This record gives sequence, structure tokens and C-alpha cells, in this order.
Amino acid sequence: MPNWCQNDLQLTGQIKVLKPIIENALKNNGLFNAIIPMPEELSTNDNIMSKEQQESNCSKYGHYDWFCWRLANWSTKWDTDISDSYSLMELEADTMNKSPDDEITIHLYFDTAWSPPIAVYQALEEINIQVLGYYYEPGCAYCGWYEDGYDSCNSFSGYDDIPSDILAVFGIEKDDFIEE
Repeated sequence: MPNWCQNDLQLTGQIKVLKPIIENALKNNGLFNAIIPMPEELSTNDNIMSKEQQESNCSKYGHYDWFCWRLANWSTKWDTDISDSYSLMELEADTMNKSPDDEITIHLYFDTAWSPPIAVYQALEEINIQVLGYYYEPGCAYCGWYEDGYDSCNSFSGYDDIPSDILAVFGIEKDDFIEE
């Protein structure tokens, strides 16, 4: 069972670029796969995959199974469902009566296993989407933010070590934080 990393993400970009990604993510229950699609051949259970298939996958994709591929390409083990924080109806409302060249900002909240999806953020920036991502992983005691290609990761040993913007974004109160 993983430690869960909480993520708060703002994406800003042209409607013609951002809308298809979000539609795909909402319809197919996966934001990361909508941005960086995982090859279908890798989605099989690696316990039943033949050695030949593993070697073929490694040759084609640089990784023999889904787990290694996802860590390398998404920076996290599993994809995430964004439907709890954003919907197709909201997307339609946000883009109604606007030109495809207009910019919109979409705000998402989701959890990831162990770490934030930094590789996904980098891929978004490559297609001219501005990324501001905050993350908080209390189990491994680190937090930070990603913006303009820069990842500011901070470890902490107590409440007072957590940057004030992280405290505000995630609503962390001193009373909620267990000090030893």
C-alpha cells in the first residue's frame, strides 16, 4: 500500500490544447494516460508475461512492464481520476462562447502513489500548458511545488518546517499535525 501524495494542480493553456486532454482524461478515467499514453502491450500483469514479451517490451519501450514505464514517464505508479475535482459540464461551461485560441485555467485535486507526477508536468509544459502544481506527502515527510520547469521539493520534520503556501493550499493546521 502506498503513501498517498496529495496534489493541487492549476493548468493554464489554450482551449484547443487543454480541452481535448481534459475530455480524454474524464471520459477514460486517467489524466496521465491522456497526456502520455502508456503502450497497451505494457498493461499486462508482469507475473504472467513471458520472458520474450518482457524483452520485446524493453526493446520497443525501454521498459519491460507497466510499473517501470509509469515511474519513468509519469513519475508515479498509477494514473489518477480527476472526476472528483472537475467535470465535463464544468469544462463546457469554462469554454462556452470562447475562441479555441483563448486561454483557460483548470484547477484539479488528486492523489498519487508516493510522489507527484513531475514527468507529466514536464510533458504539459512541452505543449505550452503552464503548470503550477503543489504537493504534500506526509507519510514520507516532504512537500513542494512545481512551476516553470522548477521542482522545489522540501523535506520536513515538523509543522514549522512546512512552507506557508503548502500549509494554506492543503489546509494543514498545527492541531492536525502530530509532533513527536
